[in-house]
Amino acid sequence: MDSDVGREDRGKDKWEEEDRYRNSGGDRWVRRDREKDGDRDSYKGSSSGRYRESNKKEDSSHGDFPAPPDAPPPPTFASPVPPSESQVRAVLVEDLLCPPGRATRPARLVILLRGPPGSGKTFVAKLIKDKEVEMGGSAPRILALDDYFMVETEKEEKDPETGRKVITKVMEYEYEAAMEKHYRSSLLKAFRKTVNDGYFPFIIVDCVNHQVKHFEEMWSYAKQKGFQVYICEMDIDVSMCTKRNIHNRTEEDIADIVKNWEETPRHHLRIDIRSLLQSVAITEVEMEDTTAEDDKEEELKEGDDEKEEDSQDGDEDVTKHVPRDYEHGLCLC
Repeated sequence: MDSDVGREDRGKDKWEEEDRYRNSGGDRWVRRDREKDGDRDSYKGSSSGRYRESNKKEDSSHGDFPAPPDAPPPPTFASPVPPSESQVRAVLVEDLLCPPGRATRPARLVILLRGPPGSGKTFVAKLIKDKEVEMGGSAPRILALDDYFMVETEKEEKDPETGRKVITKVMEYEYEAAMEKHYRSSLLKAFRKTVNDGYFPFIIVDCVNHQVKHFEEMWSYAKQKGFQVYICEMDIDVSMCTKRNIHNRTEEDIADIVKNWEETPRHHLRIDIRSLLQSVAITEVEMEDTTAEDDKEEELKEGDDEKEEDSQDGDEDVTKHVPRDYEHGLCLC
């Protein structure tokens, strides 16, 4: 019994020692963890302090040396702009009508003329038509808005042969502002019909077209049907158009058209007709020079003829006054 009791006491003491060891060890580990945390905090504080001190040193060093320049900003690249929007595309008229460009031009063409009354649209349309025929092509189809304003009227004229007064029917231009919208609609229908029929591979539209909506539908319809469309812009000078206007449109009407003029969209292909107009101007000058030279030659010929007539008359007078003896070769000296 005593041995058992002693054994139990020793066991209790052992367990108590182990508990004390365990408890003391736990406290030791807790203290060690706390010490590590404190060292980490102190390290952070010291490192941040050293960082602040280094920054202070750098700041103080900037006072002696200039600060390094800032890095340049990254380059900016402008987004590429399509050629159709950046610049206006134009084709020379001789490249369409004359060789060698004529051989490679589109098979079907449409030229839309734009310009105020008196700007020369009808004249240019005729020039293009004549040049196309001269180069061996078929005559283009010309659709003009002015044709819808032509009305038949009766005029009393004097017959040059009999001298009597006779009544004749003539076509005259009479502008009606109230009918212009209706006539433009009729012109559009005629244009569509001409395109659909396919008889004319070359079409010219002669119209004021001062607003884009007046010709945009023609442009789109012709493009859908496989035509290459060109825009031809005429001179829009009010004073010049007023002088050349033959349809009795007032200067106020022309000025109002120019005031409401809209620019041709940049994606529309244009045609440059200046060379054609210059060639016509040169031809007219040459014709005037030739006419002047012919007039001078005729005047010189007339002068020579008059001199010859005068000389013949003088010879006849001398013959009349020569004595009969001189006629027979005798001299009375």
